Order: sequence, then C-alpha cells, then structure tokens
Amino acid sequence: MKKPVLTSVSISALLMLVLLAPGGCGGGAGGFYGPPPPATPSPTKPASSGLPSDIPIYPNAQLIGKPAANQATFQAPADQQTVKNFFQRNMPQQGWKAGQVEDNGADGIFLTFTKDTRTVHINISPGSAPGASTLIITVDAG
Repeated sequence: MKKPVLTSVSISALLMLVLLAPGGCGGGAGGFYGPPPPATPSPTKPASSGLPSDIPIYPNAQLIGKPAANQATFQAPADQQTVKNFFQRNMPQQGWKAGQVEDNGADGIFLTFTKDTRTVHINISPGSAPGASTLIITVDAG
C-alpha cells in the first residue's frame, strides 16, 4: 500500500525539477528569471520606401506620396525636435557622419549626413496633425 504513495511523490518531485530547470518550461526570458526586457522603439523600414537599408526611419512613420528612386516622404507621430534627436542618435549608429544642422524653428529643421560618397538630406517640417512631423529624406549618390 505504501508503493502508490511513494510513486506519486516521486512523480511530483520529478515534475517540479523539470519545470524549474533552466531551459525547461518557464525557464529563460519571461519565466522564473524575471520579466522580459521592455520593448524600445527602434527604427523601422517601410518596405516600399525605396531608401537604402542603412537609413533608419522614425518608428511608426507612415510613407506618404509616391517614393522616388532617391527620395521618400513620411508622416511621423512626433514633434520636429523629437524626430531631429532620433536621426542625430541613429544615423551615426549606421555609419553616417553628421553634417549641417539648420534649425528654423516652426519652419522646419534641415539635417545633412554623409557616408562614403553619399549625402542624405532630411527635412523635418510641421506635420498635418498636432505633434506630428513631415519628413522628406533625399539621398544624393556621389
């Protein structure tokens, strides 16, 4: 009669070991080791923008108009200053060297970056909605 009790205790102990073991159910990110790291906004790349892959696009920016071979226009859900800071932080991470910065306040911000023989001009102007910006990104191949 003691045998069934011993067997169910053994099975319970084995099940606990499997569940608590690293790599088992519940192991890894988000399991017993704590919550997963918070998601941080990262540059996005709309598939049809036509821009080179080393040019980051502001998160959740929407491509507007018809893109040309060397130019794309976006509507970004952030004010001009926030968008400017995004490009000044993310372009160098892609190997771009910061150049001219012209801040004309409410009339817009103009940024220039260079890499190899290419130059990127980013014109950030007030968007069609409050707190939004319109971005015109132009690539000049050298």
